[in-house]
Amino acid sequence: MKKTILMAFFCIIAVCANAQIETGYRGFVDAGYGISISKVTFTYGSYSDEADISNQAFLTTSHGYQLMPHLFVGAGAGVTYYHEGSTVAFPVFGHIRTDFGSRLGFFAEAKGGYTIKDINGAFIAPTVGIRYGLTDRLGLNFGVGYLAQKMEDIDGTLGAINIKIGIDF
Repeated sequence: MKKTILMAFFCIIAVCANAQIETGYRGFVDAGYGISISKVTFTYGSYSDEADISNQAFLTTSHGYQLMPHLFVGAGAGVTYYHEGSTVAFPVFGHIRTDFGSRLGFFAEAKGGYTIKDINGAFIAPTVGIRYGLTDRLGLNFGVGYLAQKMEDIDGTLGAINIKIGIDF
């Protein structure tokens, strides 16, 4: 019994040690959906109106450097489509991420930057999730996060719960 437990322990350590994320270039592609949880007040000159902000679909990519097995720093861009009014925004952002675990592990990340086009303003989007490593350099990511988007000419901040799936390479 002791030998079996020791053998299992050493196998787990070997798998965890072998599956660490390597340093060097790393890229991400994510697609997701945001569910709006806020109302904002639109102000155009003397006209003012309160409205729900619609849900949104998004696609982002970011690229950077894995500084050490648990720290990634990079930058990225994407496109966000808001269903209400067919509004489109292009986020440009910095990206920081940490991964915990081995082949099946957890991650926490934050993207922060600015959106342009139909919606202009600063944003931050923290996310937590699960990463499943397919190989040493390829993984699937499933995450849940929050979007806080400040919008120019609007009294308020857009808030949304984001659900996303992606790959890292």
